[in-house]
Amino acid sequence: MLPVCMCVQRWRPQRSYRRVIIATVVAVAACLASSAGPAASFQFRPNGIVGAYRHRCFGPRPLLPSKPLLVRASLPTPDGTFSESAESLIAAARHSLDQNDTDAAFALLARAHGVNANAPGLLPAFEDVLRTRIRLYDEAIDRLGLGSLLLERECFGEAVVEFQAALQNGDDLDGPSKDRAASSLFRARAAICDWKDYDRDSSALVQAVRSSLESNQLPSVHPYEALMWPCLSIQDAGRIGAR
Repeated sequence: MLPVCMCVQRWRPQRSYRRVIIATVVAVAACLASSAGPAASFQFRPNGIVGAYRHRCFGPRPLLPSKPLLVRASLPTPDGTFSESAESLIAAARHSLDQNDTDAAFALLARAHGVNANAPGLLPAFEDVLRTRIRLYDEAIDRLGLGSLLLERECFGEAVVEFQAALQNGDDLDGPSKDRAASSLFRARAAICDWKDYDRDSSALVQAVRSSLESNQLPSVHPYEALMWPCLSIQDAGRIGAR
């Protein structure tokens, strides 16, 4: 049975759950910016003032050099010191992107997110970097990040395309990333009542949810979604809610 009730009233993620989507994109950025395995750090030297940004990534593919990046992304304060602003970091990221330096742009945007996660232009800048990386490298992790951004912006049809591409070319994705892509694909298709591959997508969703539960990880499906989607059992929904 298809959940046709979705056609009557589109479910909108709660504000708290929408932050999870944004956090996924930032995690993708952190993964791509890593250069020393699961835990790494890099430094910025804005106007001679050194700041450090530490992060943990969820993937094994190092891309960013570990040497300090020399950028100018700080503003003077009344007492003569310097403080970074999200706007200046975004502008610096745009400058790096103009030179196709997507690694530096990712690093700057991740730092801007730490300063102000709601800064105007932050998500569009992330989207532009991801699209540039797809054009240059076409890696599955970038497709997953772009799909998550499009899902947040309710561009569901475009998000479906990116999640499908991530799964089809996902040999370099780890287990949790594949699970996120499968559940996000189902979510995007449900939002526009696209059920033409329902059996295949629902099977992938169930497998992703149960794989996360078996490995003691938080599933990428909201408890309300688990109750709403008939392919997931009441037992599955209960275990997701218990997390």
